[in-house]
Amino acid sequence: MKKTYIVIFALCFIEVVTLFVYFNRGNALSSHFTKSNKLLPANPMIGYAPMADSDEVKRDDISLAYVEITWAELEPREGVFDLETIETKNNIQELKKSGKHLVFRFVLDVPTDNKHMDIPNWLYDKINGDGTWYDIDYGKGFSPNYNNDILISYHEKAVKAIGKRWGNDSFIAYIELGSLGHWGEWHVDYSNGMPRLPQEEVRAFYISPYIKAFPQAKFLMRRPFNEAKKYGFGVYNDLVGDAKSTKEWLGWLNNGGSYEQPANEEQLAPRPNWWEEVPVGGEFTSALSFNNMFVENLDRTIELIKESHTSFIGPKYGSVNEDYKNSFDKIRENLGYRFFISSAEIIKDSSIKLTWENLGIAPMYFNFDTYIYVENKSGDNIATVKVPIDLTSLQSETSQEIVVDMGKITLDPNTQNIYLGIVDPMTGKDAVHFAVKGQEFEKRLLLFKKNRGF
Repeated sequence: MKKTYIVIFALCFIEVVTLFVYFNRGNALSSHFTKSNKLLPANPMIGYAPMADSDEVKRDDISLAYVEITWAELEPREGVFDLETIETKNNIQELKKSGKHLVFRFVLDVPTDNKHMDIPNWLYDKINGDGTWYDIDYGKGFSPNYNNDILISYHEKAVKAIGKRWGNDSFIAYIELGSLGHWGEWHVDYSNGMPRLPQEEVRAFYISPYIKAFPQAKFLMRRPFNEAKKYGFGVYNDLVGDAKSTKEWLGWLNNGGSYEQPANEEQLAPRPNWWEEVPVGGEFTSALSFNNMFVENLDRTIELIKESHTSFIGPKYGSVNEDYKNSFDKIRENLGYRFFISSAEIIKDSSIKLTWENLGIAPMYFNFDTYIYVENKSGDNIATVKVPIDLTSLQSETSQEIVVDMGKITLDPNTQNIYLGIVDPMTGKDAVHFAVKGQEFEKRLLLFKKNRGF
């Protein structure tokens, strides 16, 4: 009889131990991941942004393309907006199909080597030539009088037309707010007879059409004008790599200050910690050689990018060649966000706790939807559950714990594959690579793998 009790006790003990192991063994109910130091494939909304009509935009490590449109090419005849030609020239449909997004700038004045206008001829006639023909160090061109009411009225119509075509989805990621000044950079060489930039109340007429036409885009300004703070715009630096100019630019962001373009008004508003809320872009300076920025002073270049919390660089980023390949990769590695999942834990077979980290220098400024996917042992998807996380809240070098209620789905990591994915709304597909060792090239992070056993 004693032997029978001993056997029963032993069996019960084994079952208790088995249950304890099942509910506490790390590889059964939790997964822990190792950070990857590898360069990730192209992630959405960050990295280099070459010209859309270049061959380099076709590269697999490119997720952004840059398009600059002059008014002359947009509206060659009054009321006729030639966006089809522009789309063909810039391979717009191919870009969308490949999941690439756009950095966009609309310009009215681009200095070149030849006398020309970047507004249409018919518009020049409408405003009775109100503006200044120039031949200066920047180049040659025509600077319209931005205070002209007729110019303002037609500008609104032009921006509205672009928005009607491109503003209804998330294809355009960033708009570098152009329109005013040489290259759309909100400055003119007024020392050569050109009118200064308009005052703030007039500049508002150039800003408001963009906001209405592109409700999903993020806007950036060359300098932190008062409007940047007022409307929540980001900033871009067209002198990336130039230490002196970048430090001055950073000084404006941190401290604000005066700007002589609009008649010496205090026009630059301080935005300490701007990057926590708004994006930063730019392009490499033309004042320094790529050998200087990418070889001789690579560490300094990267440090300036980190200090600026830059998410993208283009269209001037240089051609990727063997001389600079390592440098280009190191710089790209330091642009924007870099998501890492340190652990995933199943709680009571019905919830998953995820520990997120952002290893990058900036947040992701677009709150893409994030999902947990559950596959059965046959590989069929049996559940797709949205993760309650705001990706824009994942600041640089911070972490968050997020618990996902899986509803009626019973989780069994021994018979299910469980994945995590971040979906680009433009494509409807998982698009983000995680900095997880061994899974860098996957767009769905495998959290739990079936048939692992004990």
